[in-house]
Amino acid sequence: MPDSRRKSLTLFPYLRPSPDCVVRQEWSIKRDGSDEIYAPLLGKLTNWSPGQDMAVRFKYDIDVKELIQGCRLQRAPESQIMVAMFMKCESTKFAVCLSKKMLDRDQDKVTNKLEGAIDGNSVAEKITLWSEILICEPEGEASTFTPQLPGSRLLECESHMVTLEGIGGQFPMQSVKFSSEHLLGEERKHALWHLHTANMDFNDPILGGSIKLWLNVEHPDFHGLEGESSDAITTILTSDMTVQLVSMLAFSNDEDARDSEAFGDGTIGRIAWRLAKELFGETITLKELRNEFRRSPGLLQTKAQAHARIRMYNDEEAE
Repeated sequence: MPDSRRKSLTLFPYLRPSPDCVVRQEWSIKRDGSDEIYAPLLGKLTNWSPGQDMAVRFKYDIDVKELIQGCRLQRAPESQIMVAMFMKCESTKFAVCLSKKMLDRDQDKVTNKLEGAIDGNSVAEKITLWSEILICEPEGEASTFTPQLPGSRLLECESHMVTLEGIGGQFPMQSVKFSSEHLLGEERKHALWHLHTANMDFNDPILGGSIKLWLNVEHPDFHGLEGESSDAITTILTSDMTVQLVSMLAFSNDEDARDSEAFGDGTIGRIAWRLAKELFGETITLKELRNEFRRSPGLLQTKAQAHARIRMYNDEEAE
């Protein structure tokens, strides 16, 4: 019986170099407000906000001589070799080549860097960064054991996964003066918060920016929300956000909203359905959810407040 725990192997129709030819690799990110200063990019980015762009740098030392010998590229002296930096985000299904640079074959060893910009509106939750060494234009003597096609991957360096946290790990927040915001009606001018949707789609990532929590800077409790908020305010805020998301789901005209599995991980639709099932049970259907709203409009608010208190208590116990 095959062992399911074994890692799958990718076979290449040409020789590849040893990973040891990449002597050093280092990831860093540009500090806020700095043009030149970079800091090490750790596994968690704790000061990231939804929609915030990022500038990253990849430094590397490559033993070019060992790389060429490992692939037998000495037989193709005109072949061009490139180092490229990539990024992907599973939550938003976005992937891109951030930067690339040709490798100088005339040097025995190369120390260099790649720099690239990440669009903050295209990512959420987690990103994966990695670099590859590729053949651009293979030339010279063809051989069964040498790469012969443009884009042939000689080496893929170890990937670097980063969790995007900060206020982005909780919910997209924005401080707003409600008295001067024309999008709000008179009844909302003195509210503490407002859940703002801009062309929202249930398939959008929850942290993608189409839903933002506006905080009223003119409200007396505003500073409690931005800093160390009280348990009472946090509970109310969490429960009201739950009510808003589940309400939007219940009265949506989107046909996909009928199926809780129609939405991908981390999307608004998947989060709204998860909250609905936590409040009303795993077997709840969209029709039953709408009937609950019509029969007892205040029931959702009660359940959401209790759910928020229980979640907060469990978080405190875990700490």
